[in-house]
Amino acid sequence: MDAIASEEYRELLKKYHNDNDDWGSSININNFAKQAISKFNPIDILDFGSGKGGGTKAFKELYPNKTIISFDPAFQGEDCLPEKVDMIYTKDVLEHIEPQCLDYVLKKHFNIVKKVCFHSICTRKAGAILPDGRNAHLIVESPEWWRNKLQQIGFTIEEERVNVKRHHYGVILTK
Repeated sequence: MDAIASEEYRELLKKYHNDNDDWGSSININNFAKQAISKFNPIDILDFGSGKGGGTKAFKELYPNKTIISFDPAFQGEDCLPEKVDMIYTKDVLEHIEPQCLDYVLKKHFNIVKKVCFHSICTRKAGAILPDGRNAHLIVESPEWWRNKLQQIGFTIEEERVNVKRHHYGVILTK
């Protein structure tokens, strides 16, 4: 599908966000992401899948001299995405993408980003169940699967970390 999300899924996400105050409200920027920012020194950062904007607010406080752009498909259309940005940041986002939209989203990231992407991806089922009965993590795959998928799009893996205990795959990517 040539879209970031189907209209039905966008409406479902919007409803879930509205009904669940804590969902999509993370404010933590992890040290691995901070390392990427320090190394690549992006001028602007796209917080893709920003939810309620907690991470965007944290970025603005940590990096007041950088331009932070918030985007979440539950609340904004694709036309709100910037044409180019130095860095794209996602935290617990890519596993929520509809499987038929994932390649489109990753290709969009590849075309938008100028310097670096940082992704933190959960590799297990979520505790949350969507109103339609599906697990909130629509894509549950291994770090190896994600690595291959990202490389197929054209990204170069600069550094990666696997946290087996927390079921997270963190990765810094360049073109």
